Amino acid sequence: LVLVPEGIIPKDATLLTVLSSVACATAINQTCGAGVSIKWPNDLMIKGRKVGGILTETRADPDRIAWAVIGIGINVNVGSGSFPPDIKKTATSVKIETGRYHGRSGLIIAILEELERSYLALVTEGRGNLIERWRQLSCTLGRHVSVSSGPSQIRGLAEDIDDQGMLLVRLSSGELKSIGSGDLAVLR
Repeated sequence: LVLVPEGIIPKDATLLTVLSSVACATAINQTCGAGVSIKWPNDLMIKGRKVGGILTETRADPDRIAWAVIGIGINVNVGSGSFPPDIKKTATSVKIETGRYHGRSGLIIAILEELERSYLALVTEGRGNLIERWRQLSCTLGRHVSVSSGPSQIRGLAEDIDDQGMLLVRLSSGELKSIGSGDLAVLR
């Protein structure tokens, strides 16, 4: 999707990924009954396995987002034998999890409709409902995690996300760390 988001300032650009993950999870769950949850910041999960993901790129001026490109990838009708050996244990599809084929056109329509509803609600009502919906769909909160960003790594308890979509991780020292991006692994 290519958006020219009105009413979202550059420091809130991460909300576009939050919004997209909530809209995708909601649409897949309503359309397919698949039980999708969200692993912060952008992974769509079913029973601990990745079914899809979202990447957002923006171009911004100091006071506004000029445009945003949101890429959404979802494994819809992929069979279990189609995944490469290195991701076979961590990837899944909607078909594998529900046991049936799903029309991609109907799913795309449902996702686009949910994205529009969620975006309009964000712009007109604010971010409170969006953040709460993300919390309800999260499979990250309440879990011990490791977040890597470049050479640095942070370990702790994923407690919450803030109103900008930043993950709040409680370190063993007791410090609450706000994280804007990184590769998250749930620790066992």
